[in-house]
Amino acid sequence: MLSKTAHSFVQLVEYTHTYDEQLSNYHFSKEQLQFTSLLLDKINNPNVSNTTKHILILENRIMVGYFALRWRKAV
Repeated sequence: MLSKTAHSFVQLVEYTHTYDEQLSNYHFSKEQLQFTSLLLDKINNPNVSNTTKHILILENRIMVGYFALRWRKAV
């Protein structure tokens, strides 16, 4: 998904190891850390389902956000 607005180029991309340096430099405030974990810790957590897709939000090729999508089988 691509969007171009006011000289800003925004993309959603699936995580790959090529983004590890940017992820390791992405810091949360103390207040934010009480609700989440460091991104690489979350992505590399062996307890996270293998059906989880880690999505990075890039603005002009710089990571500005992250979210995870997890699929479950219908019961």
